[in-house]
Amino acid sequence: MVGFSASGHAFTFLPDLVGGFVDMTRLSPTQADLIGRLNALRPNVIVAYPSILDWLAGQSHRLRLAPRLRQLSSFGEELTERARQRISQAFGAPLYNHYGVGECLFLADGCPTDGGAHINADLSILEVVDENYRPVPAGRAGAKILVTNLVNVIQPIIRYEIDDVVTLATQPCTCGSLMPRIERIEGRSEEVLWVGEQMLTYILFKTAIEYLHEVREWQAVQVAPDRIEIGLELLPGTSLDQQVAESVVMRKLNELGLPSEVRAAIKVVPSLSPNPITGKMNRMVSATTPSGP
Repeated sequence: MVGFSASGHAFTFLPDLVGGFVDMTRLSPTQADLIGRLNALRPNVIVAYPSILDWLAGQSHRLRLAPRLRQLSSFGEELTERARQRISQAFGAPLYNHYGVGECLFLADGCPTDGGAHINADLSILEVVDENYRPVPAGRAGAKILVTNLVNVIQPIIRYEIDDVVTLATQPCTCGSLMPRIERIEGRSEEVLWVGEQMLTYILFKTAIEYLHEVREWQAVQVAPDRIEIGLELLPGTSLDQQVAESVVMRKLNELGLPSEVRAAIKVVPSLSPNPITGKMNRMVSATTPSGP
């Protein structure tokens, strides 16, 4: 079986684990010849972020993947219903929306019939809770989740708190699985920005900024509905010309589909500060009223 994975991290260790069963090839959405490479590869499975699959769906007239393509898998971002419909219609193959976190990568596997993802309840425990850590019933969105990894023999992870907005399904799944099903995964509010009804994802900015190897940390702040300021903190001992930073990041953002109505300003700054409450760096910050759905 031939696959296409957009996850660089997974590509570093998975080939050794599954090389006897799966031929894995890593391609980047920033490669100018991505469509040609996919057509030459003709994969059985494509694994990518929903935003990348949605973009590929818009390029389906240039792709020659049938009849070998058997499955699509998404992860890492929210898969909206409209994006699911566009992707499924374009490729005509089952779409699995997997859900995992760094502390439990195998948390839930996508369902091909009813959408969402089935919790691997034999390997992990997922609790959907409100702001006060009280259980939230199925059918209602929680404020966060608590994850327990049942198979990590190196580091115990028990009721690890993650600010993901998750809704459990209320009805049995037509696929026949008896595992509990997540109906909707809305992700973390700080990981997306909205311009009208268009969602700008973390990976959009991350991919563009990664072309600047001098950057240690970055932060995108939406200061107005159509204006985003991007701060770049450099690695110690390095330097980066302001004009070069602007040119590279803007060129890549435009190539990756930044809406034309968005005005972006890039600035090299001495340092960036983490969230004073959590101690974590919030790379996506909205300083304006969200305008998305």
